[in-house]
Amino acid sequence: VREVLNRENGILVPFFDVDGLAGRVIDALAHRSRYSKIRKAARQTILDRYDFAQTCLPALVNFIQGETRSPSIYRPALKSVATVAS
Repeated sequence: VREVLNRENGILVPFFDVDGLAGRVIDALAHRSRYSKIRKAARQTILDRYDFAQTCLPALVNFIQGETRSPSIYRPALKSVATVAS
């Protein structure tokens, strides 16, 4: 999901590349220290953009109430909610 992941906070492989995905998982499990920076960045991305109480719930409430002007911090979560809702 390119809207969430980038080279700093995750590893992208082509969707149907089962062997590539398996290889990345095996490598990440075999060499945990090599991926510590990515793990930390991934966790921070989720906390910053998708925290339920601070970001997703307020964005969902705004969406349900039909508010069109939401603070920019809510926009990534609001976009995700709107995609799921449609």
